[in-house]
Amino acid sequence: MLVADGAPQQTTAEQLRQKQLETLVQAALQKKKAGEKLLQREIAALEKFEQQQDERRGLRFVRAIPKKFWCEWSGRQHRTLNAQADLYGLPVGGPVIDLVALAKWLHDWLAQHKQALSELVAVDDLPAGEAKTLQGKLLAEKVEQLKHRNLLLETQLAEKQQKLWPRDQVHELLVRAAQILRGAGDRLYKRHGQEAGDILAQALDDFEQILQQLADDTSPRE
Repeated sequence: MLVADGAPQQTTAEQLRQKQLETLVQAALQKKKAGEKLLQREIAALEKFEQQQDERRGLRFVRAIPKKFWCEWSGRQHRTLNAQADLYGLPVGGPVIDLVALAKWLHDWLAQHKQALSELVAVDDLPAGEAKTLQGKLLAEKVEQLKHRNLLLETQLAEKQQKLWPRDQVHELLVRAAQILRGAGDRLYKRHGQEAGDILAQALDDFEQILQQLADDTSPRE
């Protein structure tokens, strides 16, 4: 498990040793400031502490590598890295690259695709004739998998289409609804005057334009 800066999380015993180290380092720094000679264990503690600081600084860098550096190291342009991030989920799409996250992604990817990768390695190790035969077999298996997936998608699509009403029936129902509303508009004229009726009449005109567009869309194309 990692802590925020990418370093492994310390156990209780390690935390205790680290606390002792820091206490010894503080004492050594005070002696050094006072011009006193340091003991060998104090010198060793200072060196170890400085090494830890270097490691922490290094971890902070590898968790936020500027993308321009990664482009240079990988020999890829920004747009290529962004495309790989979108296509494969490779964690290189941001302005900085987290090498810790990238390392985890790589090993997760290898674990996820170990079967396919082992087949590829096996093919490469075979004589040319056998490799060609095995490649053909693997390709045939992939084709069958795609056929099965395509059949499943077609079945799902057919089920969805069965749940949909035909467009001509929908159009007929909407026309009948418009006729009912038109009759309601006539009654509005009689009971509430011209203004109320005009509002509904305008809405119905707009509605009938939509119906006409629907009819045009469903009419056969020459």
